[in-house]
Amino acid sequence: MAEMCAGWVNDAGDHHDCRFVYESPDHAFHGKSYCRFHLPMGEAGEGGKADWDDEQQAAISDDIVSRIKAEAEKPEDVRERLDFSGVVVPRRINLGRETVWKIDFSGAQFHGWADFAAARFHDRAYFDGAQFHVFADFEEAQFLGDADFRKARFHGWANFRKTWFHDWAFFRAARFHESAMFTGSSDISQVEMRRFNKVRFDGARFHDRADFPTANSMIAPISKLVFLMKPPNSAGRACIRAPNSATSIAFPT
Repeated sequence: MAEMCAGWVNDAGDHHDCRFVYESPDHAFHGKSYCRFHLPMGEAGEGGKADWDDEQQAAISDDIVSRIKAEAEKPEDVRERLDFSGVVVPRRINLGRETVWKIDFSGAQFHGWADFAAARFHDRAYFDGAQFHVFADFEEAQFLGDADFRKARFHGWANFRKTWFHDWAFFRAARFHESAMFTGSSDISQVEMRRFNKVRFDGARFHDRADFPTANSMIAPISKLVFLMKPPNSAGRACIRAPNSATSIAFPT
């Protein structure tokens, strides 16, 4: 067995080293050795996490959550960034309503429900290149620092309803394969609907319905935002919601 974990590879083929220096690379997969966090999912019979029992799979999520909770309890001047880049999470991870400080989920693979509903991110949150295979739930989450979702892949429903982005929200080159919702409640005031501060969607691709707040509830001009989206064909549509109405706008071809 090799002495070091094989780490992880992003969509561009770039290799990244494992940051879990205290984790033993005890798991073999396709001729390489991995720690328990970076062991790929694989298919049944390949030796990846797909072959693990429920308890083993749940332990990955539980360990990540416990580390985040422990870090949040530390004094602010000694908190460190938790590097979960490239982790493979085989089951639901529940960080709903949790306080999250310095976190890095770059390139992470969420194969179960990714529950971040009403979580509060106090620093820049890295989800760039992350893959959400089932359901990405960020409803009512608050990002007090930048939210980095560049090149993220949402294979299931992406729920950002009533999410607050207090600083930059980066969705450059993100891919949304099912519905994506960024709206607020239908009965809230225009002030409350200002969910975005500064946002970039250039190069994003929407394969299904995409719902956004009404134009005058966004600091970023909705016309510019829409025409930076480039879905694969004209089937995708953006829905810009006003408090009592909705207007669909076709993506440009």
